[in-house]
Amino acid sequence: MTQFLSLLVSGAIAGGLYAIMASGLVLTYQASGVFNLGHGAVAFASALTYYVLHQPTEAGGLGLPIVVAAFIAIAVVAPLIGWLLDVAIFRRLANAPEAARLVGGIGVLIALPSACLLLIQFINGAFGADLPDAAGQSGISPPGLGPAPPRSYRITTGVAVTSDQLAVVFAAALTAGGLWYLMRRTRLGLETRAGVDRPILARLRGI
Repeated sequence: MTQFLSLLVSGAIAGGLYAIMASGLVLTYQASGVFNLGHGAVAFASALTYYVLHQPTEAGGLGLPIVVAAFIAIAVVAPLIGWLLDVAIFRRLANAPEAARLVGGIGVLIALPSACLLLIQFINGAFGADLPDAAGQSGISPPGLGPAPPRSYRITTGVAVTSDQLAVVFAAALTAGGLWYLMRRTRLGLETRAGVDRPILARLRGI
């Protein structure tokens, strides 16, 4: 029973991470018609932003509170990068062959993380800053969104979960529910899907 619960907990946490990543892929495909394999690169850029903003100043970061750093990374940086990629790349690939759209996403997946690290190195070199980039560091544990240090909750003998793991499961459920409601129950979501599924009919209807 203990082994079953342990596998159930670890599977739920890993599944939550996969669900969050899959939700982003589905949303971008439904909104643009492009299967954006570069979605992971946007997640990397957002996570790196959070890491730099929240790291203590003595470690080279800006030392912002968790909530502020998370808000900037999730609600400002991620949408801004997504918009820039859409304008510069994916909007131009909307009517391109499927192979070209896939290659465009793969290019973003390869180029964007390297561009983020190069930007940090440029800022450090040009302005004398010491921003952390986590490159070449093994075993680092970036701070999570939960309490610091993470709290551990014992389920049964030999099985426990941490507050960061619970945050992953909660975020996955909230993301999945929010995206389902957005795309299925709101005017914006329905118009977005219509513009991708039936673009000519959507234009005739003024969408």
